[in-house]
Amino acid sequence: MIQIGTVIFAEALLANCFDFITTVTRINIDKLEVLVVLGLDMGGKMFIFREVFYYPDNEVVDHSRMPGLVLRNGEFRQMMDRVLGRFGGAAGFIFADTSSSTHLRRRCYRIRGSKRALTTRSTLERPELL
Repeated sequence: MIQIGTVIFAEALLANCFDFITTVTRINIDKLEVLVVLGLDMGGKMFIFREVFYYPDNEVVDHSRMPGLVLRNGEFRQMMDRVLGRFGGAAGFIFADTSSSTHLRRRCYRIRGSKRALTTRSTLERPELL
């Protein structure tokens, strides 16, 4: 259903002026190459992958599910290498991983095709801890 909805939405656009922004979790990390193929077929030119982060003291999230969604050390980098190895010249990519030690800072890797900032911060960041 998501694929059909995405295709219908993209076809409704007069110009292919959209980015794919995906939060990467343990559930979808092995499916991102399919997303890139779909996006490229629809004329997408930019893919932004953000590693999921988890704050145990957050009262809004489902604490029974979040630990199972968080990536293990090195998984985000492996996914990035895999995607770039297959699609590196076909589109622009931004990869924003979380710091495994604090989950407060993000490193952002800009790969071809975007003039966006190379660094970004989590929207839940607490400035007093930086």
